[in-house]
Amino acid sequence: MKLSLLCNCLFLCLSGCTHAFANEEVDYDTLVEHCRLDQVNEISLALSKDLNELSDQLQVISDTKDQLKKQLNQIRLQKEIVDKEYDEIRTQGSICLMRLQTRYPFSYDTLIDAYTEYAYDKEFINELKEQTVQKSKIETEYTKISHQYEKLHISCTKLQDQIDHLFSLQDRLFARFSSQIQEFKDSGEYNVHKIIQGNEQLPAYGAIHLEEYETNESCLVAGNYSIDSYSLNWSSVIENGTISAGTWTYPDGGMHLGLDIAASMFSEVKAPANGIILYADAPVDSDNGYLQNWCGWPAGGGNTICMICAVDEKLYGVSFAHLSNQIYVYPGQQVRQNDLLALSGNSGNSSGPHTHIEIFELRVSLEEAVEYFMQGADFSFGNGFDMPNTCSNIACRIRPENVLL
Repeated sequence: MKLSLLCNCLFLCLSGCTHAFANEEVDYDTLVEHCRLDQVNEISLALSKDLNELSDQLQVISDTKDQLKKQLNQIRLQKEIVDKEYDEIRTQGSICLMRLQTRYPFSYDTLIDAYTEYAYDKEFINELKEQTVQKSKIETEYTKISHQYEKLHISCTKLQDQIDHLFSLQDRLFARFSSQIQEFKDSGEYNVHKIIQGNEQLPAYGAIHLEEYETNESCLVAGNYSIDSYSLNWSSVIENGTISAGTWTYPDGGMHLGLDIAASMFSEVKAPANGIILYADAPVDSDNGYLQNWCGWPAGGGNTICMICAVDEKLYGVSFAHLSNQIYVYPGQQVRQNDLLALSGNSGNSSGPHTHIEIFELRVSLEEAVEYFMQGADFSFGNGFDMPNTCSNIACRIRPENVLL
């Protein structure tokens, strides 16, 4: 497909965009402001579908825009070369004419005839004509592609504004019902193949590093690990992320059991300390998030990881939710501080791209914690998901801000 035709198709796609809700155009602003709790799921899902559609369109147009930019750079270089050659030929011709003028008393009307006869003969004149034609073609092509590029740039800006508005509506919808929408549920089933499979020969501190991993299951076996040390302190999970919600309550009210770090899709999520992966599963798409979407484990978490970290002579349970489906660790694997765990996403019960982090200070040994987790993949370590600032026999839920920030 020619580039100009592709651009026309893109503009037609933009002009024909409709909302996903009930297969017809709707006023999302009005719906979000006046809907009931039982309508939240359907509206949020429709917003999510439109967001994905617009994001796909934006990606296509952005890719085309990048292609045009490369073409412009190539044409710009060609233009510079042709302009330079054209100027050199004109300079040579001017010098030749000056010499002719000093030698012959030609009038202005007959000067071109003398130029044709003596200045590199007809070959020089033809070269000058060719360079003039080539220069004109390149300038025309450059102007044409520049206009296409500007149109695509405007389209990208408009699409991004629409996307930002839909995200703001998701946030507004959640703000209205945050006190009535629980982030996670104990319902659902965990993936038995994505949980740590054994606790034989676990060290009293640090973590296990498996030298080989050939199946979807892992079992910590004596002789196939190395003991690492405690991390001295915590490190950042997501660079350049911003806190969108703190622990215990949301900004607009409602219980919130962890720390939300907002970041663009597919930002790197790194291990905050040395540790062991207890659970890692990516059962859904990276950007399938909407309110009351109970996919993943725990229900609503989407793509998730749970691990035990060892920091300054203490053990902690740490979980990450709403990740993309790009997860780079497996249960039973040792990770070291700043190792890449996954890429951030917008999966499960989520209104926008962010990573939800919960931290628990363990009250039992590493062996006991792993044994407990193997019984049911409990991301809350006995604290549940209906009360903030709680303690169980296994661990106490703490504010991630107290250690990560």
